[in-house]
Amino acid sequence: MKHSETYGRSSLKAVRYALSKMGDIDWSEDLTATGLSYTGEEVCTAEEVTYEQIEPALPPAGVAASIPLLPLLEGETRRCVADPSLVGKCLI
Repeated sequence: MKHSETYGRSSLKAVRYALSKMGDIDWSEDLTATGLSYTGEEVCTAEEVTYEQIEPALPPAGVAASIPLLPLLEGETRRCVADPSLVGKCLI
C-alpha cells in the first residue's frame, strides 16, 4: 500500500470520527453556501446573474466616472505612471 493511500484512509477515519461526534447536523447547505479561497479565506459561492439583473445599476450610455490616479499612488509606482518612459517593454 502506498503512503498516500494510508494517509487517505487515516484521514477519512478521522473525518468520520469527528462527524460521528457532531450528532445529526445537516451540513449540506453550509458546505454549498461558502468555500475557501487559495489563501484559506472563506468566500461565498458565486451565483449566476443575468444582464437584466445588473442593467438597472449601470450608468446611462456615454456616462462613465473617472478620478485622477496619480494622487492615489506613491513612490516608484507614482513615478512610473507619471512618466511611462521609465518602464521598459518586455521583449519576449
